[in-house]
Amino acid sequence: MRTDPLKHSSLSDCTDETSMEECKRKDPLSPIAFNGTCIAKVLKEMKTPFDQYFTNVITKRSDGIDQIGEINWPVLSTLALMWSSVMLILLKGYKYMGKAAYIGSTFPYIVVVILFFRGITLEGASDGVYYYLGKPDLKKLLNHETWSAALVQVCYSLNVGYGAIIMLASYNSRYINCYRAAWIVIWGNVVMSVLCGIAVFATLGYLSHHIHKPIDEVVSDGLSLAFVAYPEALLEMPYPSVWAICFFTMLFFLGITTEVGFTETICTSIYDQWPATRNFKW
Repeated sequence: MRTDPLKHSSLSDCTDETSMEECKRKDPLSPIAFNGTCIAKVLKEMKTPFDQYFTNVITKRSDGIDQIGEINWPVLSTLALMWSSVMLILLKGYKYMGKAAYIGSTFPYIVVVILFFRGITLEGASDGVYYYLGKPDLKKLLNHETWSAALVQVCYSLNVGYGAIIMLASYNSRYINCYRAAWIVIWGNVVMSVLCGIAVFATLGYLSHHIHKPIDEVVSDGLSLAFVAYPEALLEMPYPSVWAICFFTMLFFLGITTEVGFTETICTSIYDQWPATRNFKW
């Protein structure tokens, strides 16, 4: 633990063979360091080691849809493992799926709570939390696009009308209190959304404070937030490997439970249309 392997890996510096000349370390002592050389101006768009690793090793995006490129074997093997796990869970039936959900659904909440308390205790966390909650722009409340985006996010977060919710609800008892369950889900979603936001932005605030950059330049969106910006923040924390394992294990469980839910939805649709196929899951 004293010599954390993630601290000394190629992800923390521009020393890996996958790094390109645009690689730049987030070094607060040499903010214009370009592969160890101090330069007066940046000639190209700089990328951090995490960003380059995600682009050059994980995704390996081609220049266009007309360029197929080579097979990404690490990603292919990971996808094969994930879908094999989904197949085994579904073959065991809904009872086994329910047992797997106890782990897959509760573990992410435990990790979020841990990351929340760890994040708010970091130096500079208040800057990130203020950026997340303390900078309201009341003028945007008069913009219809704000309400439209909020409605889309609520529907996406609650999975309103999604087949997976209807499929899972079909396993409930006939006498379950649907109104109470709906209120529990809604308020649970609100609480966890706020906790997740504070946990993420508190950690990004710590990264902003550590590398002496404004919080605006640290925050990313989409996949970059989960696989570039947040891992970079974890790297700067004490014992980064521990936090990285917790974070990516949480993403694993979130991914596999989502896959199971949507795949079972398709299977259930087939079973309902052709009941005879229920006995032929293979």
